[in-house]
Amino acid sequence: MERERLEFVRQFPVKSFSKGETILYEGQPSSTILAVQSGFIKITSLSESGIERIIAFAGPNNMVPIEQLFSTKGSLWFFYTALSDCKVYKVDKAQFLAFTQKTPILMIEMAKRMSVYHDDLLVRLDSVGRMGVRNKLIFTLCYLAKRFGTSSLVDLHKLDLRLTHQDISEMIGSTRETTSVELHKLLVEGGVKYDHSQFVINVPRLEELQTQPGVRRT
Repeated sequence: MERERLEFVRQFPVKSFSKGETILYEGQPSSTILAVQSGFIKITSLSESGIERIIAFAGPNNMVPIEQLFSTKGSLWFFYTALSDCKVYKVDKAQFLAFTQKTPILMIEMAKRMSVYHDDLLVRLDSVGRMGVRNKLIFTLCYLAKRFGTSSLVDLHKLDLRLTHQDISEMIGSTRETTSVELHKLLVEGGVKYDHSQFVINVPRLEELQTQPGVRRT
């Protein structure tokens, strides 16, 4: 079914976005689905005081806003911004839904994707509310490695996912300074290696460090 989905989305125009460019805005009509060809998109919310919070990421072969695919709400909840230079297929939402309705197996596959996305989001939001900074950081690094990597030692830079300490602090709801301190501790403990925006995540080691009571394992 993945082949059929890709063949369908490839008939739509490709648009390129530069790193930092906003692709979709909160409140914008949700008539288009973006299928990521290359690069990464960050999904964020903005508080009334102007504080940005990273909700999730989307990478190659992902579709956004997937949470709006079957929604009857007329506008978007979040902002979608190019985390790196990226290319996306701009897929007409109505046409894609009509296509999935003709292909029940594809409909089931899309439902599975949405279920995984929803489950990941709820678990991560729960972790942000219940854990201390260290364990939120460990959880988030493991989440990123498992979300986009295929091995136990994941180099995010090679995946073209370049994150700053500020990006990670926004994901876990902490300050950049505190996040940097905790990252350094994990570096000393062998859970992660980093240099500027290059992160190598050692998933087994981080999971060993997830030992404090009440920590939900990824």
